[in-house]
Amino acid sequence: MSAAPRLKSVPSLCIYGSMYDQENHALRESRGNMKLYQAPVSRYGSMHSKFAFLFYETGVRIAIFTNNWINEPFLTNGVYIQDFPRKGDKFAKTTTFEEELVKYLRKVGGPLGGSAGKMESYFPNQNLPSNIEESIRKLPPSKTISLPASLTKAQRHAAHKLCENLKFVHETSREGPQKNCLVVTNPGSATKNLSPPPMSHDSTPTVPAASVSYIEMIRNFDFSRANAILIASVPGKYKTEEHRWGQSALRHHLQDVPHLENSKVLCQFSSFGGTTQKHVEELTEAFSTTSDPTSTSPSIVEANSIIVWPSLENVLVSYAGLRSGHAIPAQLKNVLTEGGEKNSFILKESIAKHLHLWRSGGDSDRTLAAPHIKSFTRFSEDGQLSYFLLASHNFSKSAWGQIQLKGKQLSMESYELGVFFKPSLFFESDDETGEDENECFSCTPTHPKLGLFGFVNTKKLRYPKAAVKLFSDASVSGACPEGTLLCPVPYALPPQKYGQGDVPWCSDFSHANKRSFAMPQVTHPCP
Repeated sequence: MSAAPRLKSVPSLCIYGSMYDQENHALRESRGNMKLYQAPVSRYGSMHSKFAFLFYETGVRIAIFTNNWINEPFLTNGVYIQDFPRKGDKFAKTTTFEEELVKYLRKVGGPLGGSAGKMESYFPNQNLPSNIEESIRKLPPSKTISLPASLTKAQRHAAHKLCENLKFVHETSREGPQKNCLVVTNPGSATKNLSPPPMSHDSTPTVPAASVSYIEMIRNFDFSRANAILIASVPGKYKTEEHRWGQSALRHHLQDVPHLENSKVLCQFSSFGGTTQKHVEELTEAFSTTSDPTSTSPSIVEANSIIVWPSLENVLVSYAGLRSGHAIPAQLKNVLTEGGEKNSFILKESIAKHLHLWRSGGDSDRTLAAPHIKSFTRFSEDGQLSYFLLASHNFSKSAWGQIQLKGKQLSMESYELGVFFKPSLFFESDDETGEDENECFSCTPTHPKLGLFGFVNTKKLRYPKAAVKLFSDASVSGACPEGTLLCPVPYALPPQKYGQGDVPWCSDFSHANKRSFAMPQVTHPCP
């Protein structure tokens, strides 16, 4: 809170998974107007998503990032920021980005859009089952529906609140076959947007009143400008064929991505979980999915999969030294096995052939900022990318899910959120022509960095299909033709493979005494 003191005066909501007692007490003591909500997770899961929604009078700012809400040392992180205006009179349809965001918020629950958690009393209208809410929301003008008489008192109250927000007529039937049913009627005019929240003159972000849910607020904005696809994970067990969450959703979005010749899949993350051969193969296969089924054969995946993970040397020479290693957890047993002599180890065979060093593309300063970013991509020798994913997900089963029941079920433990970019997202469609498409938008147009002339893109990017190509920003010099999109990749492409003298970073090293620290001797099983 000391880094952003204005959060104390602006009504805000903080969602977390778990905190140490000391952190919990400190936040509660200093929170000001901030409400706290603990997302429900199991003992093995976490609320690992990192995001912020800032509501303004003119629009909403969506920020999805990889850094935590703490004062971390100098680390490399990534952030996606995009502003979205309110829906105008000519635009009332929903978009895939909006539906994916709403779907995720429902799973997080509590004040964000579900019935779970400790704060549901603040937003009672979210007790309503999603299918009933959807039937009310999509009710055509001059039409009527009857809700089940079996609704609980809390659900009836939620339905009343929703109808009031939508300006729908609603009353309980007292006779006939619909006795005790709540009857809802759309009076005939198109659903109006909710009134904007009260704003101060300096456009300070705010949150909705208790009678308006965050989902209601989100649905007021035009997400047709979105330059990314959301990929999320939520705790639970799901059918893989539904392509809803985790690696199942990832595979679905990669199915139409053409195979890039002479390319490799790169996975870069900041926490090394289980590294069994099966786990590594399952996730690298997911990231290798393309429109060409032969590209995911085991031999091709194994030969063309890269894991970028910092070496002990990377951490030692970083800006914060061993202290930065605390933000890059990896138990020694997940990366190394003990050798026959003291301080000697053998690199685990399941990851040895994949490991590459953390090194920026010509920017030595970035190399010295240890990586807390999580990113995944497929690249060719000339720096072209077939996709790029910036996410909170690490290389773990709890984040991406574990395939079970012979491929029919996906089980996950954690909440995660990421943004996915692929060339087809930027294709211009027949209904996306006109001058309005080139208009820029920012919630803070005069801000030097986040305004119309700052470094954040404020335009909807759509180009003719044949022109769209995605490249690493370090691989292209000079002016780019229209439709060539540059992606800020934080490491050199191709990265450098671990050599026999390179030792992968393990958290156990951060507890070593600097004065008596002896460099471990690591044997690589692969040439």
